[in-house]
Amino acid sequence: MTRAALTSPLCKCGCGLPAPRREKGGSGRAFNKYVAGHYHLDTSTVPKCACGCGRDVSRAGRKWRKWAKGCHLRKHGFDAKEAKINERLLRVYGITRAAYEQLLSNQGGSCAICGIRSPGKDRTMWCVDHDHDTGDVRGLLCGQCNAGIGNLRDDPIIIERAAQYVRKGGFF
Repeated sequence: MTRAALTSPLCKCGCGLPAPRREKGGSGRAFNKYVAGHYHLDTSTVPKCACGCGRDVSRAGRKWRKWAKGCHLRKHGFDAKEAKINERLLRVYGITRAAYEQLLSNQGGSCAICGIRSPGKDRTMWCVDHDHDTGDVRGLLCGQCNAGIGNLRDDPIIIERAAQYVRKGGFF
């Protein structure tokens, strides 16, 4: 390996090879910048598009980024909103979308506390109720029930006192 290869930054396409340098600019001046990506001679190391179309993802430039972000992915049925929801469910709660749907069907398609069939006003997803200490998922709640137990600090003693207060009609 040459000395320049050891000191140059790595290619941003993820291949692990040193990034190639541009030799000359449009006006004939030498540039000291690195190209964001490059075409590989060995096609087995070229990262491929996640949609499965087989297109290389080692291209650089504005047109490529626009193509990769929207046009191409929508053409292949990729839904960015759905992917973001799936990613958040897995990252925050450790469940997949299939587990979320299974939990909802086990609850009869309604809130685990009040039994309402709608996740709440202006909501499309149910709130995933989880234990903040252990991270275990307890169930799916509507927005109001989730806010209610959250405001009562997820403490069963406080929740029971609140229930007794409501049953008695206050302390009068």
